[in-house]
Amino acid sequence: MVARMKPRLHLRKGFLVLVAVLVPLLVAGVLLAGDGLFESGLRTYAPAALGQPVAFEDADLSALAGSATIEGLVIGPAAEPLIQAGHIGLAASPLNFIRSRFRIDEAALDDTTVHLVVDENGRFSFDPGPPPPETPPDPHEKPRQKPLPPAQERDIVQVIAEYWERLQQYKEYYERVRGAGDAGDEAERERGRHPGRASYLRSRRPPGSGFWIGEAGVENLRLETRDERTGQPIIPAVQSLTFKIESLGDAPAGFTDPALIRGAGEFAGGGALEFHLQLSRSEEANHLRFAARGLPVADWIHLVSNSLPWDLSRGRLDLSTDNLRFRPDALAGSVRVTLHGARLRAKAGAPDVLGVNAAEFTRILNQGLEQGPIELVLRLGGTPTEPSFSIQNATSPAELVANALKSEVQERLQQEGQKRLNELLGDDAPDLGGLFGGGDQEKPKERKSRGKAKNQQDPQQQGPPSPH
Repeated sequence: MVARMKPRLHLRKGFLVLVAVLVPLLVAGVLLAGDGLFESGLRTYAPAALGQPVAFEDADLSALAGSATIEGLVIGPAAEPLIQAGHIGLAASPLNFIRSRFRIDEAALDDTTVHLVVDENGRFSFDPGPPPPETPPDPHEKPRQKPLPPAQERDIVQVIAEYWERLQQYKEYYERVRGAGDAGDEAERERGRHPGRASYLRSRRPPGSGFWIGEAGVENLRLETRDERTGQPIIPAVQSLTFKIESLGDAPAGFTDPALIRGAGEFAGGGALEFHLQLSRSEEANHLRFAARGLPVADWIHLVSNSLPWDLSRGRLDLSTDNLRFRPDALAGSVRVTLHGARLRAKAGAPDVLGVNAAEFTRILNQGLEQGPIELVLRLGGTPTEPSFSIQNATSPAELVANALKSEVQERLQQEGQKRLNELLGDDAPDLGGLFGGGDQEKPKERKSRGKAKNQQDPQQQGPPSPH
């Protein structure tokens, strides 16, 4: 019996010795070959996690320090990159990449430029395009009630709305395609991602392999945009933008805190902005705080030229949100718009405002703008892709407009009523005076007109002219 156990004891001892030797060698291999593992993991899993081609000049990993650097990062097609970053510093464990996880604890970006392009078809350059005609939409997603204009004629708000709606209606398709390149030939992309693999072997996204950033800071980011339909920028160039990202992406198990994106910046053509976006990981609504001041109207109005019922020209504007909340199926809150020296013109079909037709409202509003800034509060409703709004007059500048409307309506009613009475009763028609309101303003005029009537008696009732 003892003789039979000796070989097993030798095997166990041999196995322990083997483990004792291999583990240090494996750890040493990870430490020494960390750069290669990090670079390989980045090239393999970053495109799938980001849904875009990823290229870079160099990637270094310090496994002991748990840090990494990436030089010359390019995200997106080489011809039309979405993001270019000269230098990126990362704090990430190499084990995440060994386990097929693109998860970053901390990141810092320097010398970064974002390129946003809308092509001649009215789509973003990173848009994978519509799904094949036979692809069924999500039955839980409601189709748009009001159709959008043709793709080539959409403003930037409508371009974003169509893109977002399509992503929601075909979630399963875009999750499978991962949005890389043209959406037409998924098999070709799979061969490019995994060369040499048999076509009948399907790729599967490993559990927990989603993109995740614990914390990231971006300093002095530049934004360049171009609309290939017009050859003009989509928005004015961003001179400098600094922002911070927290808890963005595919969260670890049990993590429920919202994602945060907040920052501030300046535009090259004038104006500044600041924002704070909170993205919920539950059924609760997302929240946005946004403020932009001193924006030249001429540089911005084309962004929403098709979405607003008015044309705006000249002057500057301020925008800010108040308790703005949104989900895919709901939009609430308000937007405060302050106009400085601007001029409005109602488009055909513009809705009535405060009970007055749009043309009359804009005429009175333009009169108010000549006297000083006018502030409007737009109460939002509907959905993010099909918003609705109503104008409130809770603030004093808006009350100024409302009072102007009220005074004008009162004056017109009084004039029309007096005209009808004069036609019916002639000289016996009473003076309506302040019957329709605003009596204090009309009393002096009323006394003056009555006094004038007394002096203008019938010439036959007057005596002969005085010799004096």
